Amino acid sequence: MKVLLWETSAVPWGVGVAEMDNGKSTLLAHFEDDGARTLARQLIHSVDQTLNEAECALSDIDACAVSLGPGSWTGLRIGLTAAKTISQSLNLPIVGIATFDIFAEAIHNYSRHSEGTIATEESSKVSTEYLLLIQAPCRPGELYAKLWHCHGAERDLLEAEWIGTYAQINSRLEFWMQDLNVSKTVTNAPDLKIEEPLQKAISSPLEWRKSTFSQRLQAFGKLAAHKMRDDQYDDVLKIQPIYLAPSAAEREYNAKHHRK
Repeated sequence: MKVLLWETSAVPWGVGVAEMDNGKSTLLAHFEDDGARTLARQLIHSVDQTLNEAECALSDIDACAVSLGPGSWTGLRIGLTAAKTISQSLNLPIVGIATFDIFAEAIHNYSRHSEGTIATEESSKVSTEYLLLIQAPCRPGELYAKLWHCHGAERDLLEAEWIGTYAQINSRLEFWMQDLNVSKTVTNAPDLKIEEPLQKAISSPLEWRKSTFSQRLQAFGKLAAHKMRDDQYDDVLKIQPIYLAPSAAEREYNAKHHRK
């Protein structure tokens, strides 16, 4: 089956077409753009371009998969609305995948280390143990975060998506490192504006790992294929983004009306 992938939670944003069969996914074509203000204008065009490169038509698509965040408020709303509209109008099933799960899968299996060496799917699963922190900018002085314990090929969730200050994240890392007797934390390459304060705040050894957008789409496809194989589809009318922080409009309204 051919699946249309929608990843609009961050920059770069993009779409892809993957061929999926029995839990396996092969990325056929993809489009990516690093313009923060180009999403609304180019999203539909990017779908057409990706379908052409994959040598298929929209009528050949069997399902949609969409990233759910956390991430860009506007990007998530646009991407999910487009994916839901296509799914509902063409009567296609849809699955949602948490964005941080996509990053975790890409880093654990496909990522590049900060020093530039490539971690293949097999080499990254060699007996090794570390905490995996996936983070992204949130409000000033705060980050979205999610934390796993990686040991060999296994990845166990320790803490689901939350918002924390740099100090709070460091405290949680210290707790889990002591509790699990782990000596290293791996995290995704940070946004430039948070790299220095994050580096200063984390007292334990920290290793940055990079992943390309195509690697994240491969990871996205793999996770979506597993859900589809197990018939874990979402309700197109109920699927929602993972919003951890209120929008600027909500914050302004709450402040004006003295609401928490």
